[in-house]
Amino acid sequence: MKWSDVGGWLKDNTRGLLGLAGSIATGNIPGGVAAVASMIGEATGESDPMKALKVLQTDPASMIRLEEIASVNEADIRKHHREMLELQLKDDQSYHITQQDTIQKGDAATDEFVRHTRPSMARQSWWGGAIYIAVLEICKAFNYGTGADVALAATIFAPAMAYMGFRSWDKAKQFNK
Repeated sequence: MKWSDVGGWLKDNTRGLLGLAGSIATGNIPGGVAAVASMIGEATGESDPMKALKVLQTDPASMIRLEEIASVNEADIRKHHREMLELQLKDDQSYHITQQDTIQKGDAATDEFVRHTRPSMARQSWWGGAIYIAVLEICKAFNYGTGADVALAATIFAPAMAYMGFRSWDKAKQFNK
């Protein structure tokens, strides 16, 4: 067991400052993880993550003590959390820039085949999905079969949707928060 496991438990089972501390312990900033591990160790009297988690789960006084320690170190916790969010945002931005650069290079390629591959795949995907749905729904109308399967249709349409910019539901959920 690692300190990130203890952090995950804190993140899932507490709110406020302790939840924030838990998310830091699950992050990738060694200083932040060490700081939270130190606070947990001080509150539980344990230096082993498994034993510390057991104490936190069974001894309410240790949770109160951890809350007190976290309150004293609130500025550090918030600083580490901010650093973790900044790293995540930079990582996401780098991923997006790389992806867009790759797409733009392909669209501007001098090789005719490379330049037309993505649009061609998108058109084939769209036509394949449209034909799949039309044929199977017509067959269903004449009592032959059960019609188009939504999961299979979505799979066929996926390249066309990706070409149009639709990436994933998790990205859409970020904007609905």
